[in-house]
Amino acid sequence: MKLLKEHGSLEAVVEHLREKQASREDAEEEDGKKKKGGVHIPEDWPWEKAKELFLKPDVTPADDLEVLVSCFLVRYHEADEVIVGVESTGC
Repeated sequence: MKLLKEHGSLEAVVEHLREKQASREDAEEEDGKKKKGGVHIPEDWPWEKAKELFLKPDVTPADDLEVLVSCFLVRYHEADEVIVGVESTGC
């Protein structure tokens, strides 16, 4: 979040980190020592697609959240269907 606030966009953050990485690699070549830490962003990383996943996540909306949670309790936590109230939904 800090980098987004400083640079204003994800594109600018990626550019900043790649520039920082390049200058770090140049410094490593000069002194011959490998530095630890830092962020490495591959050139072919599709950051635009990653951004799109956050803006428009591929999720299935739950029409009836109560039934969804009840079925979860019955299937994965062995709750009693009668007590949970889903005996007629076929969980």
